[in-house]
Amino acid sequence: MHTPLFSIIIPMYNAESSLDKCISSALRQNVSKEVIVINDGSTDNTKELLKKYDGLVEVINNDNHGVSYSRNLGIKTARGEFICFLDSDDFLSDNSLEIYQGFMKSNVCMVVGASQHYTYDLKKITEKKGYKKNDEFLESSLALNRLIYKDRKFGVCDKVFRVEIIKNNDIHFEKGLSNFEDFCFLTEYLKKSFGNEVVFTNEVVYNYVESKFSLTRSTLNMNQLAFMPFLSRMERTLADKNLPYFYYNNMIISMDYMLRVMNCDSTAEDKKALKGCYKSLNGFYKENFFKYLKKPLPGFKKNTQFFIFLLSPRVFNIIKGRGDD
Repeated sequence: MHTPLFSIIIPMYNAESSLDKCISSALRQNVSKEVIVINDGSTDNTKELLKKYDGLVEVINNDNHGVSYSRNLGIKTARGEFICFLDSDDFLSDNSLEIYQGFMKSNVCMVVGASQHYTYDLKKITEKKGYKKNDEFLESSLALNRLIYKDRKFGVCDKVFRVEIIKNNDIHFEKGLSNFEDFCFLTEYLKKSFGNEVVFTNEVVYNYVESKFSLTRSTLNMNQLAFMPFLSRMERTLADKNLPYFYYNNMIISMDYMLRVMNCDSTAEDKKALKGCYKSLNGFYKENFFKYLKKPLPGFKKNTQFFIFLLSPRVFNIIKGRGDD
């Protein structure tokens, strides 16, 4: 059996309106590849529509287990040398795999590409999010610092990975997480790749399409905070040179979620749950603040904001609100 160079993994759930554009963008890649679609228990017409791709795409029909389970199943199935992930709302640029292939030399463990964002009706909503005109090469531990501090690009879909590193180190998406599962995967992957290089390119490799439903946020609940113990355990395995950036990122995450709690409209029924969320997030913030304080990163303005938030998140929220006016 022919061994493909790339494995493109596409989890799908109720994707009948977007699957043709998504799959077509994968099939158009003019590089040796396999396309693996995991139908995650769709209740719409997805399963039926996928039948027309028989012989072109490997389809795995499964019960509904979530995106992490589906991606892990795709990794287990993958036969390629490299893996990239594609979400069913989105699409690849026509030459994405060629761009990746050009950079994935023996000492390169990952390529981070630029991305373009669209509304659900395919109107551009931002300029491409990329890097300097010239491609940049960083050792993987420095690349991790850049991704979680400067760029804050945690997603896996605008990147390509080596299958060997993933499988040899049992790197997987945590099924217990509903948030930051990409960040945990990315961090674990780069930890296991120290000494290799990561390439940052300004070429657009990925196109994000905003879902109609992404504008409606569900009420925050404790299940969405399951990432906190995962991140706390991850801290113990990071190199010292990564820790200040890691604490910085954890504080930013805590701040964002606490501000969501303070500014959301909630019913009386929700208030008790939100109070518990706020308390947990505040504890996580303080824990990371005092660790960060031992070796803070440069940046007077941001560090001052961290200190104000520590003293009073509500005062910070008022100041921020005035600044946004």
